[in-house]
Amino acid sequence: MRLFVAIELPEMVRTALGNVQQQVRKQTIRGRFFTESNMHLTLCFLGETKPERVQELMLFLQEAAALGKAFPLHFARQLRYFGTEKPARVVWIGLHGELKELRKLQLLVARAVEKAGLPLEERPYVPHITLARNCVFSAEVLLTQGKIQLSMPRPPEFEVTGFSLMISEQVDGKRIYRALDRFVFPKECQ
Repeated sequence: MRLFVAIELPEMVRTALGNVQQQVRKQTIRGRFFTESNMHLTLCFLGETKPERVQELMLFLQEAAALGKAFPLHFARQLRYFGTEKPARVVWIGLHGELKELRKLQLLVARAVEKAGLPLEERPYVPHITLARNCVFSAEVLLTQGKIQLSMPRPPEFEVTGFSLMISEQVDGKRIYRALDRFVFPKECQ
């Protein structure tokens, strides 16, 4: 099972991000674009995980959720990319708002994953929403030092009230992400 822990985005946010993605698409020669339904904010990537490890992981994730509290996030006005300019390996949008709370949540999730005996990614956590992969932009778009100079509408703010254990599956030749379980913060913390 290919798993990750993520914050699922509200539909209105995914729709707004889809509009941003369309602006990017208009300025690219080629690229692989995420479907709106797959857009999410990853907290921890687990990769291939044995099914017998999932139940214990879910218990530790529930403990992590019990310590969480709701917080708002909103999006940066600047698109960015990882990798080289041609192609831009990952095109993404960053976040603003209660980033301290987001980092606390990410650490709680990482500790839960470690308690379950699963390995963590070694690269540092960079909170972002991936919009596309392997994009080659038209000559009019300026890409410098990881930033993409492109005007775009700003997606709405949203409230984080929990997180999900997600599975990545190949269905009819398409990558689909779905929640195996959802973990909601306690009501008094929302």
